[in-house]
Amino acid sequence: MQKQVLNVRQCPGGAIPSNPTYGLIGTGADSFEAVVTTASICTHLWAKVGAHDMILSLDGTTDNVYVPSGGLPVLFDLEIPSETTIEAKNATAGSAGTDLVVMVW
Repeated sequence: MQKQVLNVRQCPGGAIPSNPTYGLIGTGADSFEAVVTTASICTHLWAKVGAHDMILSLDGTTDNVYVPSGGLPVLFDLEIPSETTIEAKNATAGSAGTDLVVMVW
């Protein structure tokens, strides 16, 4: 199975609203764990990780979004269905990503 990893990029516009849906993980794991569940259809995703790269999944099995450590927050123009649980895992087994924040709107 080929991984479908999207490299992060900064998107113009798309300012973060005052009430996004968000989730946090203090320390990452080597298998996917839930971060946040969308309450409605979302078109933007913002993610930032403190240390060690992490990967986000929209279905719990596919590597969808690669989030590098440090750097600037990232935004994607997407269509994420309502009630989608976004999950995260370490990009490299044993690396223990830290302070992951994921916001969707």
